[in-house]
Amino acid sequence: ETWMPLPFARIIGWAIAGSVWVVSVERHWQQRVGAFVRFFAQLLLWVSAAVLATWISDQFRVHLY
Repeated sequence: ETWMPLPFARIIGWAIAGSVWVVSVERHWQQRVGAFVRFFAQLLLWVSAAVLATWISDQFRVHLY
């Protein structure tokens, strides 16, 4: 949190991750799986990624202070 507040850094990180996802993965998934399966798979992946990122961030903050 030396350079910017943590919530702002998380927003920037998710915006970049979302952009990379749409550009690199989404197009391929549209060709291979249906909309219903794609929605639930992406929901599971995004929620898992958010939980993991929050856990990593919290672990880093615990060891930092």
